[in-house]
Amino acid sequence: MSITTGIIAFFIILFIAALFVMSEFVLVRIRPSRLEYLIENGDKRAILLKEMTKKLDTYLSATQLGVTITSLAIGWLGDPTFGRLFNLLFSSIAIPSSVSTIASIILSFVILTSLQVIIGELVPKNIAINKTEQIGLFIAKPLQIWFRIMYPLVFVLNSVANGISRRIGLKNISEPEEGVS
Repeated sequence: MSITTGIIAFFIILFIAALFVMSEFVLVRIRPSRLEYLIENGDKRAILLKEMTKKLDTYLSATQLGVTITSLAIGWLGDPTFGRLFNLLFSSIAIPSSVSTIASIILSFVILTSLQVIIGELVPKNIAINKTEQIGLFIAKPLQIWFRIMYPLVFVLNSVANGISRRIGLKNISEPEEGVS
């Protein structure tokens, strides 16, 4: 794969990661009263989003799985791509190849991490917090498709996590509190 193709693929995956992060924040931030209003006014996406908030535990697990997979893909694809880019840039400078290799690794790590944290996590968080309704309605259908495709894996991972949580004395978020109706 060429450096250009790798960089394009990197930013596409970063964009997908940002969508998963926004989805996660939307699910916990969207106001049920606003969803009800949108549903009353015929917005089918709001119906879907409301159903997602009723299954918050599994939908959050699906978004977390998406964030994790895209993060791994960013490292898997980005490290060699940016490493080759920096090696190419450093090859034009008269420095030993061992220094060039170490500098490429360090620069790749710093840049990949910075891009992922800023563009893949922090900016999407801010967008989702500030534009919860708009982002929620935009991501509802794609998130549902992801959820359906990944459901077997989400189910297994969530079941294991919930089992561990119960063993350490925690309630699962899908379990109602005693005395609360």
